[in-house]
Amino acid sequence: MAEDWLDKALRDFQDTITCGLYKGLRSLGPSDLDRVMEAQARACVLEYVKLFQIPSDLSLEDFLDRMRFGGSSKIEIRRQGNVIYWD
Repeated sequence: MAEDWLDKALRDFQDTITCGLYKGLRSLGPSDLDRVMEAQARACVLEYVKLFQIPSDLSLEDFLDRMRFGGSSKIEIRRQGNVIYWD
């Protein structure tokens, strides 16, 4: 039980700092913002792949299963044909 409040406090702290950063990023022009978001996306993907040891030959279904349980927040992933919904 004690870990729950600590996890929430840490997550709230991280969310507040990240929110402040994104508020500043909104003032960038479209091309500058695109470069920043691309760099962040690349960093997130590389670190996620290392953290959860995702092999390059992992099927899409297996990858989605890992995302359900390994992401930084609890998400619901649904797939309908070629469309993937992240809730």
